[in-house]
Amino acid sequence: MSNLKHPLILLLAAVFVLLIGVILGRGGPAFPAFILAAIIPWKFFSSSVLRASRCIAQRSSLLQQIPFPRAALPISTVLGEFVDFLFALIPLFGVMFVYGLWPTACTLYLPLIIGVQMMFTMGFALLISVCGAYFRDTPNLLTYLLRVWFYLSPALYSVDRVPERFRAVFLANPFATLFTSYRDVLMHGRPPDLQALGLTAAAGLALSVVALKIFLKHENDLAKLVA
Repeated sequence: MSNLKHPLILLLAAVFVLLIGVILGRGGPAFPAFILAAIIPWKFFSSSVLRASRCIAQRSSLLQQIPFPRAALPISTVLGEFVDFLFALIPLFGVMFVYGLWPTACTLYLPLIIGVQMMFTMGFALLISVCGAYFRDTPNLLTYLLRVWFYLSPALYSVDRVPERFRAVFLANPFATLFTSYRDVLMHGRPPDLQALGLTAAAGLALSVVALKIFLKHENDLAKLVA
């Protein structure tokens, strides 16, 4: 990952703060921290799956020359993005401190939330890497789908802004739970909704198992597809 990614995350957050918090006047207390608590986890997910969608095609010569578990390619991609995600949390904590948001006992839930997101991200990356091998336009299509997904997630607003009649459908989005969980433990000093987080974890586990089975089923064909 480029060293420019973290400054770009801060720049993107600044744009949203200026547009929503200053121009539209719809931001709340510690709005920069509110935005970063969603953008940083989202960048981890979106960068992971975008890179995973290209990882098979970009390693075509390696696939044909060296026998190794092909699943290592998308998995290593996610792990690389995860390291950058951890470093990206540093500016988030810095912004929190500026607004007087100090860690509490509930911050200890943070590894649990990160683990749930990691499991969901890993499953999605495995699945999308197979799609990228079969369909070369997958990265282009995925770029647009991720953009829509981001705006349908509570990154720029809180879940309570969603009309009640749409909320059940809205909460089916795993990032509705994840973004809210990050903000609960980091900004509000309260535990996450463990029931909702458990359902998201179960969905992530199911996705990971299914994705791994699909990947292993097609593993031997990947080198031929990208030749």
